[in-house]
Amino acid sequence: MARFKVRVSGEQLDRARMALDRAGIPTIGPPYYGRGESTESRGESTESERGLLAVLDAKTAEEAEARVRDNLPGGYTEESAEPWEEG
Repeated sequence: MARFKVRVSGEQLDRARMALDRAGIPTIGPPYYGRGESTESRGESTESERGLLAVLDAKTAEEAEARVRDNLPGGYTEESAEPWEEG
């Protein structure tokens, strides 16, 4: 088996993260950024445009994509799986 990363994008990525977590698929991100000093003090933040990464072991990239797709609620887009490269 190989390890793949699949980028997921859409609104309210916490919902996608929870769904993948329930399926046993670990995720990384998205980072959060405050929207300026005035909103940071009120605790407001916005998700990064980059989305989150699902990281999983699978026999093929297609299998990794299918597992992510099958476990996401509607309204999300998954990109093509790429090999996970240890850095």
